[in-house]
Amino acid sequence: MRIRLLLPCALLIVLPSVAVRSYERYRSPATLGHDAPRRSMPTAKSAANPLSSEVPLPASRTGASQALSGLSTPMIDGELTPSLIPDEVAYRHFILAAAPYGEATPEQAARVHSYLDRLGLEDADRAHVAESLASVRFELSAIAANGSDATDDASRAAAALANKLRKDVVLSDARARLQSTLSADGVAKLDAFVQRHVKLHIKIYGSPEPQ
Repeated sequence: MRIRLLLPCALLIVLPSVAVRSYERYRSPATLGHDAPRRSMPTAKSAANPLSSEVPLPASRTGASQALSGLSTPMIDGELTPSLIPDEVAYRHFILAAAPYGEATPEQAARVHSYLDRLGLEDADRAHVAESLASVRFELSAIAANGSDATDDASRAAAALANKLRKDVVLSDARARLQSTLSADGVAKLDAFVQRHVKLHIKIYGSPEPQ
């Protein structure tokens, strides 16, 4: 009798914990503004594709995102209601798409260059973008490696939480650097691009909590 009472309670606890995590779909920088298939974000394989704005998830969080990927109706569709996409989420997508590579291939460099062209920034502001985001990919790669050798669920969960907090700091700091180094005109152009273009290509399944 005791077991029968506990099982429903367990379900009530576990299921909401999955539902409140946001699962976002985002069109990659290479296809923004074009009619192309949308790609899922985030995914465990995202680190293998440097042309997308995706970041790798810790192993313990991958399952939740995969479960949410089966949902067909987004809670927030940026193409229909871009104002409902949180600025923090949209700026994160921009930063991950615009951050330069430490050792970029010609194709990678060309795509990031083409993406930044769309902002219409002056040369000085464009240089500030590159400087502000120069360390982002390196820092996120270092974070993703944390906990990769964990052998039990408790260690993986602790590493996942630590990684999320560290990633949030990296992306928040990058956004702050952009807004403090760009000219007033550059800040206005960047925000207009994020609001009018980046948000249109984001779909959120579940809560819009930044991941």
